[in-house]
Amino acid sequence: MQFAVRDDAVRESIEASGETPSASTRFSGSATASRRRLTRRRAREEAECAGWIEVASKKKKLAERADCNAGNAPTTATGSGNGGSRTAASQNVLRRVVKASRIPNLPRDHFKTIIRPRGGMDVKKTDLLIFKRSLAKAASLTAEQVFDDTLCTNPFQNIFVVATPFEANARAYARVQEISMGKTVIGLAAYVAASDDTCKGVVRGINVDLSDAELTEMIVNRRNPDALGVRRIKKTPTVIVLFDGQKVPQHVLCDGVRYPCSLYRRQVDVCYACGDLGHRSDVCPKGDDQKKCRGCGVQSPSPDHQCDPTCAICGGAHPTADRKCKKRFQVPYIVRQRRRRRRRRARRGSDAAGGEEAMAEEEPFSSPHRGISASRGRSRSRGRSGSKSRSRSRGRDKGSSRSRSRGRSGSKGRVQKQMSWADKARMNIPSGQEVTQGILPEQKREQSEILMLKKENAELKEALRTLRSEFELFRNSREPRAVVTPIPVQAGGSNKRKAVSPPATVESEATQSDEFSAQVPEQNVIASLAAIEESLKQMREALAIDSSTIERMDGSVSHLARRVGILESKMKIIDSSKFQTTNTGTIPKAKIVQQDSDAPNSPQAMLLQ
Repeated sequence: MQFAVRDDAVRESIEASGETPSASTRFSGSATASRRRLTRRRAREEAECAGWIEVASKKKKLAERADCNAGNAPTTATGSGNGGSRTAASQNVLRRVVKASRIPNLPRDHFKTIIRPRGGMDVKKTDLLIFKRSLAKAASLTAEQVFDDTLCTNPFQNIFVVATPFEANARAYARVQEISMGKTVIGLAAYVAASDDTCKGVVRGINVDLSDAELTEMIVNRRNPDALGVRRIKKTPTVIVLFDGQKVPQHVLCDGVRYPCSLYRRQVDVCYACGDLGHRSDVCPKGDDQKKCRGCGVQSPSPDHQCDPTCAICGGAHPTADRKCKKRFQVPYIVRQRRRRRRRRARRGSDAAGGEEAMAEEEPFSSPHRGISASRGRSRSRGRSGSKSRSRSRGRDKGSSRSRSRGRSGSKGRVQKQMSWADKARMNIPSGQEVTQGILPEQKREQSEILMLKKENAELKEALRTLRSEFELFRNSREPRAVVTPIPVQAGGSNKRKAVSPPATVESEATQSDEFSAQVPEQNVIASLAAIEESLKQMREALAIDSSTIERMDGSVSHLARRVGILESKMKIIDSSKFQTTNTGTIPKAKIVQQDSDAPNSPQAMLLQ
């Protein structure tokens, strides 16, 4: 299987063949004849091959099979851009070339056929409708068959691009060698480009006697699962391997032999006829009167023209995009995507770190045993900050020199900086004034958290105590009471006093209850039972609500108690790890006052409260 030499491998094939004349400080224009012969030879080879049509067909079948099994296959968007350490002029030139050389946005699952016109045809001045009909006629395709095909141009490279969802149409387009537009016959060289979600690797040192079919059988197998196709560059030992995805392996196995594989870097196309960047001389649309020297840019140079060449990419003393130019290679899309991903990851990490620091700095803190301001004096400066205090500088910005304060003091005045005993000693404070020992930022944060937790714990305990008292009152008020029902007295009869009868037996009580129940109406009994049931229901609901509230409060109190215990253990570790020293030479008048652990304002006493 043979593949055409594409525009992105032309320069490498010329370099590998050794047929390009070496550039020197004196550049002669008489070497253009040999380059034109090379261009015509490449055109004949492209006309005889179909490009990456076999690989594109295989890739599409694999994608369809993957869609049936596990949904749509992920694809990677193409992009442009340039990286590396280049000068501003070279970056602008290469950025413009890369951006203009991109293939237009077309459906990813379509076969893309590149058509290169011959004979000085300018795609910007061509009627695209007539060209598409002439191309379909030359490919023996009907209007219904090409209805879903898309034709577009790339004026910078002076090429046509045809996207079709059908493999048969792509093969037909790749076989076209000439078309007739009216009375004019135009020669073409067409090939099928590789898919967007593929990448290329370069393998060197392969035997030149092996054909492309043999190389394909040796490399495209199960030992290289990502390899899709192989193509040799001219008659050189350099081979280009097409891989699936956006990752090139470090090694390739060729018939069991391990060869190193490197990422393919596309070179900048330069026209040997007109000296412009972006297109090749075989598709140059300019006439003889518009051509210029590739070394110095002189219009219409004479055959014996000699000059001191200057590269338009790097500014070196050699022709533009010569083998001596170290900046003639474009940064591969995989590398640009990887760099973009790293910058995005670093930006997210810096933003997350800045957010955590801002949250830590905005926490309220007040130290009872220090007489200095309770505000946080840490600020982040975006301008030119010359102080070496506790501030964080983002560098020298061009426009802003203001500093944003992350902390706010208790009052609305200006933010005061909290100073340690060493700072006060350096400021020549009188010896009679006491200097307290500096506290580490971690200890300050732990103390503030302990104070907040103690306060929350006290509030929760008070709320829990109130709820328990209310619950006891509610339960006492809801206790059922004995209902005394008056016994009806029979009217009439004499007013004589009767003797007290002896206690009635069980049978007599049952008889009396039956008589009473017969006297009470049935509706009153039903109403009383309903009222009792409603009261019991309300009591159950109230008890359930109060019990759930008490359980939540108990859980919160236990959680706070655990947090206080953890913070107390951290404070003990910090206090034990502190190393206190005094330098009599630096601070002669400073008096270090150790905090008394039994003092009521010390952290230990506060934790024990």
